[in-house]
Amino acid sequence: MKGASDLVNGLLHIRIAHHYWDDFRRELQGTKGQNLLKLYTSKLEWIYKDLISNPNFTEEVREGIRKEWNSDTFVLPAISEKLGLLNPDQRAVVEDLIDLILKGDNIQIVDERDISQ
Repeated sequence: MKGASDLVNGLLHIRIAHHYWDDFRRELQGTKGQNLLKLYTSKLEWIYKDLISNPNFTEEVREGIRKEWNSDTFVLPAISEKLGLLNPDQRAVVEDLIDLILKGDNIQIVDERDISQ
């Protein structure tokens, strides 16, 4: 499981760099910086394409890489930021929920707030 986590985290950082460099390129229209960052983003895209065509990975792994590449880049950092706002007991509950989900258990969340107000 650690290897998969490392692969996902590495891919996440490549995607984040790709996102920021694309934004930066759009702001630098017609400059040498735009050309340089175009070269760098193409190298990031090469890494992705190399991963999804690598015969050492199963099709299941390659499909997982595709899904990660096309997912929302900033979800994991946003979740991490929100976890930091919780107290230790709340974080422990969230960790337990994640462990159950990863084990394959079905989790049902019931909203018991009074929404009639």
